[in-house]
Amino acid sequence: MDILEQMRISHSLEPACEEYFVGVAANPTSLADVFGRFITSAQNAVYRSTTIKLEGKEGNGDKIRSVIGDYRKPTFDLMRVACMDEGDLYAQLSERCGFEPTGSPRSVWRIWSCSVIDSARFLSTFSGLEDFQGFVASFQYNAATKAALPLYLAQKIRGMGFALSCDALKELGYVGYPKPDVHMKGILSGLGFCGEDDMEVFETLVGMADTLGITPYRLDKVLWLVSSGNFYLEDVQVQGRKQELIAAVHDALAARR
Repeated sequence: MDILEQMRISHSLEPACEEYFVGVAANPTSLADVFGRFITSAQNAVYRSTTIKLEGKEGNGDKIRSVIGDYRKPTFDLMRVACMDEGDLYAQLSERCGFEPTGSPRSVWRIWSCSVIDSARFLSTFSGLEDFQGFVASFQYNAATKAALPLYLAQKIRGMGFALSCDALKELGYVGYPKPDVHMKGILSGLGFCGEDDMEVFETLVGMADTLGITPYRLDKVLWLVSSGNFYLEDVQVQGRKQELIAAVHDALAARR
């Protein structure tokens, strides 16, 4: 496991990046906050994030909130959305956000509409935030049961999948859930640690984090920042250095032989 020591270069980033190591939706105060995180993560798939744009100044956030939001406050109306028909939601989003509706089930907006409805209906089964938190806690017995939670969410919420379910959980403050996205897969497969299967990447990240004595979320975020170059809190985009990281670790490994 000596090669993992090379990953400690991440610690040189930590003083400047400490604010990145807390989930953007950590410490929710209501199920509506959890719902907001779920549907935000549901758009974080390839093509969806550049089309739906729930967040950001140039996005569709205000238009979307006019359909599924709570007019009394800047949040989402979980119970009202849970009672909506996904076809009606899709039609309203089309009208407000200005996209042409299509009958294709593979439409980005249609898939996301299903995610929104399913998220609302799933979360509406809980009596409140504490009930949901207790549900998550029930999966924390060991590594196997922990990994079962995003698998369960992927079955309950169409359009989420294992990786996006991990994304929702980690940004809600559950730091044991790294997201096995394209950046993690590229780095870990490039280093020869594992293949590109979601569960395999997830388990590898968790094991590496445990060896390094840091949280999986922290490892995930450092690798993501290096790979993407997207320092979003400062609105700064630099060139990603994924290949440089992979090459540096390979060189270090070769030098030890």
